[in-house]
Amino acid sequence: MMRHEGVLSLGRGIATPLLTVGLWKAVIFSSTEQVHAQQDYGTYGRPTLLQLAIAGFGGGVAGAFVQTPLENVKVNAQVNRGPATLAYEWQVARDIVARRGWIGLYRGLPICFLCAPTSYAAWFPVNELCLRLWRRSHGAPSHEPDSFVSTLVCGAFSGSATWCVAYPADKAKAIWATSSATSYYECFVPRLRAQGVRRFLFGGLSASVLRGLPQCAAIMFGYRLAQQSLNRVYE
Repeated sequence: MMRHEGVLSLGRGIATPLLTVGLWKAVIFSSTEQVHAQQDYGTYGRPTLLQLAIAGFGGGVAGAFVQTPLENVKVNAQVNRGPATLAYEWQVARDIVARRGWIGLYRGLPICFLCAPTSYAAWFPVNELCLRLWRRSHGAPSHEPDSFVSTLVCGAFSGSATWCVAYPADKAKAIWATSSATSYYECFVPRLRAQGVRRFLFGGLSASVLRGLPQCAAIMFGYRLAQQSLNRVYE
């Protein structure tokens, strides 16, 4: 891409996420907190790993309604190889609506229900498990706030690790969103036969895992920081 289209081509499809990813993550984490509020933490006042998984699943379901149109515009802008501008991505969104109606922005929503909820249902308990192991290895009390370093490291590791759970469905969603096929069979079976199961389902996983390290570290740190700040406000 850099050789044939220049460095700016690496930013293709970035405008839409920059404008809307805050809303998407806010829906996920606020919905997760709402599920937490309905759970009984028992004597210890801390959620179990199962409760964290349930809350993450609920947040992922709510977030799918924002994630699907956002990523549909992003991946179509990337595939169509237009300029990395907001005007172009707005035109991509208009083209999708013109071809398929407003419901076209939600093409792939059922597949998103497979990847987003399972991803967050895995991320939250794995992150908590990593934090518990960190506290135990460093002799830190469980009731004290986690350190800056532990939050970043555990968030990065757990987020990237759980990408493996959601990646096949996430990749299928992107393929379906940019395809003109009218059925899943027409869209996926020829690719599966041509590429094989491993390449079709997991091709590109390493890039996503590497991308997820700084991304998940920053997201989880921001989430924990917001929690602590709000707790101080309402104390």
